[in-house]
Formats: sequence, C-alpha cells, structure tokens
Amino acid sequence: MLLLVAVIFMLNSIQNKTASKLNRLNATYSDVETLLARMTNSLDAINLKLADLDAKQKYIADAEDSIRQEMTRLADGFGEQSQVSKAIELARDGASASEIVLSTNLSEEEAEAIATFHSRKAR
Repeated sequence: MLLLVAVIFMLNSIQNKTASKLNRLNATYSDVETLLARMTNSLDAINLKLADLDAKQKYIADAEDSIRQEMTRLADGFGEQSQVSKAIELARDGASASEIVLSTNLSEEEAEAIATFHSRKAR
C-alpha cells in the first residue's frame, strides 16, 4: 500500500511538472502568435508605404521627363532664334542668302526672306 501511495505521489508530481511546462509552452506559443500578428501588421504597413513611394517615384519620373522635354523644346527654340538673329546680322552686313544658309543651317527659303528684308538694300 505504501508503494501505491508513493507511485500516486510520483505520478501527481510528474503531472504537476508536465502541467507547468504545458502552461509555459502555451504562454510562449501565445507570445509568438502575438509577435507574428504584429509583424504581419508591420509588413502590411511597410507594403502600403512602399506602394505610396512607388507612386510618388513614378510621378517624379514623369515630371522629370516632362521637364526634360520642355527644356529640349526651349533649347531648340532658343537655338533656332539665335540662328535667325545671326542670319539677320549677316544680312545687315551684306551676306547673300547662300552665305546665310552656310553659316546658320537655315533653309534656303528662310535665308532668302531674311536676306531680302534685312539687307542694306531693303532699308
């Protein structure tokens, strides 16, 4: 009988230790589950911010392209304008239409018009 009481006592002790370990494992599992939920929420927030940054980056790239195109257009206009100014100056100095074409790369029609209207004879 004493042996039976000792076995029951040992089984009870083992059961208590097992229950204690099980409670600790359950608490740890619960903590891990909470951390995973927080990490998932954080990753979702990061993904939203990344999507927002991608949209802003695309907007900036589009704006940059637009600005480049406008700068090119303005530079082309400025280059043409400076060529016309140079042609007028040449015509005033007595250059012929063919000389204006060679010096400015303007078309023959443009050079002839400039030579006609801005030469010394036109004054």
